[in-house]
Amino acid sequence: MMSAGNRLYSRWSAIKTALIVLSVLISMPSATSEKKVDGYFKLGKGSCQDSRGKMYSYVQRTSLFPEAETCAGECGRWLGAEIYRGFEWSVAKRCTCLFDNDAVPAVPNSEAEPMYVSQLDDGFGVVKGISNTPGAWCYAKGAGSMVGVRMFYVVSAVASTVFYALS
Repeated sequence: MMSAGNRLYSRWSAIKTALIVLSVLISMPSATSEKKVDGYFKLGKGSCQDSRGKMYSYVQRTSLFPEAETCAGECGRWLGAEIYRGFEWSVAKRCTCLFDNDAVPAVPNSEAEPMYVSQLDDGFGVVKGISNTPGAWCYAKGAGSMVGVRMFYVVSAVASTVFYALS
């Protein structure tokens, strides 16, 4: 049986360890620090997904984009639209603008020489995660996305520490 002093020391050690882990989580650079794009958070490599793991409807220009910033410029025309969720920029230098389910905006296109391709999908709401499949980088519009992911880890670490210390 553990004495009260040993139990207190054990709990204090657990709290100190959790606080160290928490400070590392808070201070470590996020996936967004590699290449910042104004107005967006880079969630990482993979396709953007909503809170249910669903992909978004999209509009993709058939031309190539040399970097993520040029893709952001292409999709930026929809930055103020409530249905716009962000973009994906691929290793093939393709730019895919993402929208809520069944809400792809009209774009100028000709049947003879299409400038855009589009597809409807089931994603809806703020981008919450990525598919972890290589080939594209997910950039979520606005502040809510990455803040939510990082906050999840911070709250989880704090809750685990408190739970352990109190048990």
